[in-house]
Amino acid sequence: MKKSISAKALSVFLAVLMMLSSLAVIGYADYTISYTVDNESKSVTVKKEGSYSYSISPRDGVAVGKTEDGTGILYSSLTPGSKYTITASETTSELDDEGNPKKKTVATAEFTLKKQADAPAVINPTITANSVTITEPASGAEYSMDGKTWQDSPVFKDLESGKSYTFYARYKATDDSLASTAKSCEVTTLSDSEQVKAPVPMLEKVTETSITVKAVNGAEYSIDNGKTWYDDNEFKGLTANTTYSVIQRIKVDETVYVLNPSSDPRTVRTNNAPVYTASIANTKLAVASGSKHINKAFNVTAVADERPEGKELQWGDTRLVPAYVKDGTEMVKNDKNVYVGSYTAAEQGKISVIAVFNKFEYHGEIEGWVLVGTESGTVTDVNIGGRYIPFVDFIVQFINVFTNTLPGIIIKLAGVISSVSQATK
Repeated sequence: MKKSISAKALSVFLAVLMMLSSLAVIGYADYTISYTVDNESKSVTVKKEGSYSYSISPRDGVAVGKTEDGTGILYSSLTPGSKYTITASETTSELDDEGNPKKKTVATAEFTLKKQADAPAVINPTITANSVTITEPASGAEYSMDGKTWQDSPVFKDLESGKSYTFYARYKATDDSLASTAKSCEVTTLSDSEQVKAPVPMLEKVTETSITVKAVNGAEYSIDNGKTWYDDNEFKGLTANTTYSVIQRIKVDETVYVLNPSSDPRTVRTNNAPVYTASIANTKLAVASGSKHINKAFNVTAVADERPEGKELQWGDTRLVPAYVKDGTEMVKNDKNVYVGSYTAAEQGKISVIAVFNKFEYHGEIEGWVLVGTESGTVTDVNIGGRYIPFVDFIVQFINVFTNTLPGIIIKLAGVISSVSQATK
């Protein structure tokens, strides 16, 4: 009898255990949504599992369908750059106000559909008889000869001389974006008799002890007429106020070596003193004297800050040139080396008037002054009166003049009377 009761109890225990196990699997098991994002087709495929139902948000514009084998859900027409949330739910025994079974969220997953980067603006090749080097774009790009197979190196070797090729460049895929669309260019390699002569070096910076030329991809540089060549485009340890000649040439792979001629020289003189750095504190800015009204323009004057006359300009010198009055007019230079603009106040009381100065940097005789930025100067506590009425303003000005000059007239008249009195004694 005890054995029979024990068997029944065991049967009940196992049934309860199975029920709890079933509940754990169906309702309370840890679950991770399985999905695959296809950025290029702008879609995501979610694997259907168990009795879960799935949804995606935001839902606007998203098309919903099944995978070909029916085992998943395909969400397409997604928007690149948008963040989406996939939700897996299950039906519960609870009912909502309308008597429908409530749904419980089991798991969620988030992803952002990648955008495709813009294609490079330009693709510039450096050509030899047997090789092509893509010099631009450089940073973050990859290259191809067929638009299908891509390589990190911008150099293509062992080409036939005098033959046409098509090259492609695109920006690589990143964590935030897809690889860009490709830009192509057609190139004909040089014949064996042709040579690649590099352009004259362009200056980037000059100091008292150094000269830096703009780097050219695949080039080497010399400052001793080609006796010694360097990969570095900066020459250091030079002598101040000394003239140097810099040349460059395009390197080629030694296995197909063709000696490229060097460029024509760029003659550069190092600076003889520290550069002059213009400061807004050294500019002069003022507003016209006299009464000012909210509907009458008044003049704003400014004087530039630049290396004093008689001091020879050198590379890197800066200057600040008055450009315009903010919310006012352009500042134009008059015959007294003063820049004049105008401003009309929109409110009564004390205001600040701002003038914008263009900042230029001197880049030698070839490039001259190059605009590198702007700085602003301010005149504070400018007193603005009420609306301008010509007749009233005339009376006020007259009274001011009369009031300011009457004491002087009286004093002078008293002096004259005193002189006459002394003379008649």
